[in-house]
Amino acid sequence: MRWTRERLEALDRADPLAPFRDRFLLPEGIAYLDASSPSALPRATSEAVERMVAVLQERASRPAPRDSRRSGLSGSTCRAPLPESTGRG
Repeated sequence: MRWTRERLEALDRADPLAPFRDRFLLPEGIAYLDASSPSALPRATSEAVERMVAVLQERASRPAPRDSRRSGLSGSTCRAPLPESTGRG
């Protein structure tokens, strides 16, 4: 059996796991095969970080309450919605 570019491309198109590639930030045209690395960064991670930064920027622009204990706010509390999917499952 001979491995041709056309045959390999056909296998790629038929790969049932191919849609999962879009869940990760990968360089275009590069095959990610490094098994010894922590893994590729999921898109959901960078999107969650961007949302968290937006929340922190918005909160930083508001004046702090006089007594944060009475208001129920704490300087160490920051809540942002987590992504619906972490790329698992």
